[in-house]
Order: sequence, then structure tokens, then C-alpha cells
Amino acid sequence: MVNSPASYTQDTNVNTDHEDLTQDSHPPGPGRQPQHVDDNHDFDVSNAGKINKSESEEPAIPNATIPSSSKQTTKADEIKIHCSNNTVTWRDEDDEVHQTDHLDLEINIDTTANTAFLRLYGDVFIKSSKPPNRRAIYVYIRPEIIKSITYQNENNVRSLGFSLGLEPDFVTPKDPIVAKPKSKALLNSIVALSQVKSFTVRLNSSNTTPSAQLKKIASIFSPRPSWNAALGDLSGLYTGKGGQMANASTAAASTHVQAESPPPYIPTSSNDRVSKKRKLDIPQADENGSSTKNSDMPPINAILNDMEKRIMHSIRQLGEKLLDVDAGSNHCRYGTEEREELLEEVATRVDDELTDLRIQSTDVIEEVKDEVDRMLNQVDDDAKERIELLESELEGRMKHIAEEAAEKYVKDTLLNASWRMDGTMSLQRQM
Repeated sequence: MVNSPASYTQDTNVNTDHEDLTQDSHPPGPGRQPQHVDDNHDFDVSNAGKINKSESEEPAIPNATIPSSSKQTTKADEIKIHCSNNTVTWRDEDDEVHQTDHLDLEINIDTTANTAFLRLYGDVFIKSSKPPNRRAIYVYIRPEIIKSITYQNENNVRSLGFSLGLEPDFVTPKDPIVAKPKSKALLNSIVALSQVKSFTVRLNSSNTTPSAQLKKIASIFSPRPSWNAALGDLSGLYTGKGGQMANASTAAASTHVQAESPPPYIPTSSNDRVSKKRKLDIPQADENGSSTKNSDMPPINAILNDMEKRIMHSIRQLGEKLLDVDAGSNHCRYGTEEREELLEEVATRVDDELTDLRIQSTDVIEEVKDEVDRMLNQVDDDAKERIELLESELEGRMKHIAEEAAEKYVKDTLLNASWRMDGTMSLQRQM
């Protein structure tokens, strides 16, 4: 949970859009009249950035949880926008620019109660044996930490720039999450976004939010409104199970570790069958040659054996329960409904294990492919280096042998030379 700072320096927001506000946007507070937006600029959130209810697992916030003061506020006193599929850009500690797509921006401001609710979120597909297999991961932006919001419109591309005094809140389900490969990049981007204090949200070009409302949002944070506790209540997230404020660095490390190993399970019987599968022998390169000796290949055999044990354990339990139902004199104590419940329970467990097996098998196959490619590339590089070394050594030896042969030939010729009677020397070798 991010604590509210005592005070922040107020920044002046510059609106670059050529559209004018319908009226002055003084921040709400004691002794000030409620501000009303021109009727021509009333915004219907039902037609802008709507989320398909069939695809979202988040329940609507019940009216009972909203204070009566919020219920009584008029439409002109509220600003509600929901922009889908936006692009968010930010800079990291090394001043390197990053961006991610497919993030939704939700803003709800009550000028009468002087409260606000702002958040970014994206849908992440997770590995789960039971539906739903998609979770929304949130970045909550409390108004107390906002220094300024700047609205810009460049070449018909509208954006809101956020400058914060503290990092925003990173909200996840209470259960551990392991993102599927296609959603890992999005999850990592949301984690990184929750660790910065400045970012820009470029709104989707199809968004129909009036520019006057975006300008008013930028200007209304002086002074900043307080956090809307009713809308920001985490207990209503994830189908009533509630969310939690997560530490981004811890969540990233946990995701990385869990992605490399299968989900844990607790065996209910000690007489599990030992797998007879022959262990895979990974060839290692020569001691003097390849660097693949210290391979970082994951323990694939252990993962496969673990999955096999879990499947066999479920099948064995199925057989034991069926025998317990059909055999013996007490089988009549099981009615038809109990038999159906037992069969349904075992079938569900088998389906869960098979689903988990498919997911883990896909990951293992990808890891094996990557490792084999890496090993083949390493072997190819080592072979090229050895061939070049052998060619160099062979060339040196051939040169040395040729020099020795020539020297020996000259010595033998001189030693076997004969003198003629006329005083001349014959270099013809004697046989």
C-alpha cells in the first residue's frame, strides 16, 4: 500500500488541444459551487471502451457499496471515462524508452465529493486447471500521489501524461499467478509500469471521449481530489475473492521461478509407483573443447516423472474407489448419486492433470528445442575452431618437414661428392 505524502508541488497543466472547455474547471472543495459540463459534452460510458462482460471476470460494484453521497451526485458532477486498448510509454532508470499496448484506462471523478478513482489494467492469460484462465492485473493510481496530469493532442493523437510523486499500486489476485507464454510480455510490462513515476497514455484513435472531459481531468488535479475508497475497495475484485497490493519486484521474481517448475502438489499415498522411464542422457562435449559441459538444461526427467506419478496416482485412486463401490457386502451403502459424484470427482481430477500435463509438456518441448539448438550451434562453432586449428598445425608441420628434407638432401649430396683427376668436384651422388 502506498502511503499518501504530506504535500507535493503543484504543477501547471498545459492543454495543447484547440478545443475549449465548456466552463472553468475549478477543483471541488468547501465554499465552491459544483461544476457542470455543457450538455453537448455529456459523455456516455456505455459506448466508449466498453468491456465485453462475457470476457471479464470482474463483477460490477454493487450499488450498496457506494456511499449515498455518490448516489445523489448529478451526472454533471461526475467524470467517467473508460478507454480500451491504449498504448502506454515510459522511461526506465537508464532513460530507455519502453511501451506496451492493450491496456485499459479507467477514470471516475466525483467533483462534489472531491474523490477520484484511476487505474490501468490488462488481461493476462494464466496457467490454470480451472476456469477462468484470464486475470486482470491492475495499476492503481491514487490521487494523493499525482503531481500533475497533462493533456496533449498532437496530430490527432490524444494523450494523458502522468507525473507521480510515488510509485503506483500494483494489484494482483491473492493466489500465485503464472502467465502463459503469450502473456508474459504483457505481465512484465505491467510490473515495470508499476515501478515508474512518470508515463504517458496514448488513447486509442477509436475512443470517443470528448476532449473537454480530458482537459478537465488534467486541470482538476489542483488541488488533487482524495481517493474514492468505495470504488478502490479490493475485496470486490476477482469474483469476490479480493485482490492484494503486491510488490512488483517480488511478483516478477515469483513469476519467473514458478514458470520454470510445475505447480506443487501433495500426494495422498506413500506407495506411488516409481517411474520405469529410462533417463535421458544428454551428451556432453569434450573436456577441452565445448562450453556445453556445464549445461543449464532444466531437469526435464524430473518434471516428466513428476507428471507421470500424478496421473498414475489419480488413475489408481479412481480404480480403488470403483472397487470400493462395487466389491464387498457393503457396496449397497453407495447410492446412485454417490457413485455419480465419485465418478465426476475422479474425472475432474484426471482432466485437471491432463490439462496440467499438456501445458507443462508444451513448455518442456520448447525448452528442449531451445537447448538442442544451442548445443548444435555450440558444436558447430567448436568444430569450425578445431578445423582451423588443425589446418594451421598441418601447414606448420608440412613446412617443417619440407625444410628438413631439403637440408638432409643437401648434406647427403655434399658428403657423397667425388673429386675428379682434373681437380673438379662432381656432385653426382654415388649409388
